[in-house]
Amino acid sequence: IGRSVASSSIRINLICMAVAAIPLLAAIIVSYITSTGKAMEDAQTSLEWSANYIMSELQTTAEKNIALVTTLAKSEDVLATIQGKDNNIETDLAYLISELDVDVIAIVNADGKQVYRNKGECLDVSGEEFFKQAKAGNLSVSNVVEDTSVKIRAVVFAYPVYDNGQVVGIVQSEYDLNRFHEFLSANFTDALIVDKAGSVAAHSTTVFNPGDKGEDRSSARFMTSGLSKEFYSADTGKGFVAYIAYVKDPITGYTALSNGISTTVLASARKSAYIVIGIGAVLLLAAVLISFMMAKNFTEPIRDVNGTLAALADGRFDRINKYSNRTDEFGEIVRNSNHLIDTLQNIVANIKESAASVNKASTELADTAGQISETADDVSQAVQEIATGATQQADEIQDANKSTEQISDNIMMVSDNATGVAGTAEEMNEDSRNSASQLERLRKSSNEMSQSVVEITKKID
Repeated sequence: IGRSVASSSIRINLICMAVAAIPLLAAIIVSYITSTGKAMEDAQTSLEWSANYIMSELQTTAEKNIALVTTLAKSEDVLATIQGKDNNIETDLAYLISELDVDVIAIVNADGKQVYRNKGECLDVSGEEFFKQAKAGNLSVSNVVEDTSVKIRAVVFAYPVYDNGQVVGIVQSEYDLNRFHEFLSANFTDALIVDKAGSVAAHSTTVFNPGDKGEDRSSARFMTSGLSKEFYSADTGKGFVAYIAYVKDPITGYTALSNGISTTVLASARKSAYIVIGIGAVLLLAAVLISFMMAKNFTEPIRDVNGTLAALADGRFDRINKYSNRTDEFGEIVRNSNHLIDTLQNIVANIKESAASVNKASTELADTAGQISETADDVSQAVQEIATGATQQADEIQDANKSTEQISDNIMMVSDNATGVAGTAEEMNEDSRNSASQLERLRKSSNEMSQSVVEITKKID
């Protein structure tokens, strides 16, 4: 029974802890899921904003350079320079270049040879894709190119120069991609710009020097999806997940990307979860202590009631001295148990008194039975005496009968034998005396029998 009470205490503890732990765990899980979802939403919003901000910077730069080359391409001074008629182009362009803050401006003739550039030596760009596209009459934005003259990695904006409807050359503007690196590193943790071919043009964490080949991202999802913008996640294979937001510029074909990793994106969610877990652990400890106190408050009265019942089973009436003043159900159980003990104790006391009375009555009854037995023995003895007297009387009567028969025979003999009258008379006289004696004994026996009957009657009364 003790083990049952102990196991009940354990169950109550476990139930109380479960009541506290299950909602707590549910709250932690819900909190983690909610905070994780919110962190993902915030990360997506932040990364998309970053990608759009980078794209805005890229587009602003592209618009300035495109405006520059399209404006210069329509300039009579540029056409004259291509035709070899103007040697003061540098002076003419100085103010414009300073206002636009460009790196390199070059004027290229129809053969692909630069006839003017503001920095470095003139180069032959006839083999470059941007030259071919511009000569074909299109605005061209190059992939990453290396300008060996000024030792920079740059993006080239090129526009055709017309004379009487014919392309006679191009104007090109170069923008140093290291400027994009400075912009990215100053504003973003992990962001990059990728050219049309998928080569990294600039990265917030990496400086590319002339001659360095940018990382090839041509097979990445943002290059193959066909979408202009997207937010997605990708497993890096390094123990964390990368979250990527990108936007493509329809004019330049360049892609602006902002990246985040799971360890950073979910850091706040995990921090919140850790805080909730810490608070939960404290609350769980408090719940354990409270459940222990509750279990003790429940099981101690039950244990005392159990001890009282065990003592009652052994024949002892042990009242419960504690908890009777409690106003709850356990107090009522204790009071009812004490009332039961008192009632049973009174019942047992009454049974003992009744048993003593019964024992006394049994003793008296045994004494009466002994007296009756003695009286029965006296009656039996008296009856035996009567029977003995009756037997003696019967014998005496038989003797008297025999004497009478003898007298009768003697009388017959007297009558038959007159000659023996004298002798017979003498014999008769003797026989008469004997008969008288026997009759006297019969009388005494009858008197004794009558006396015995009287005594039996008195005994019976």
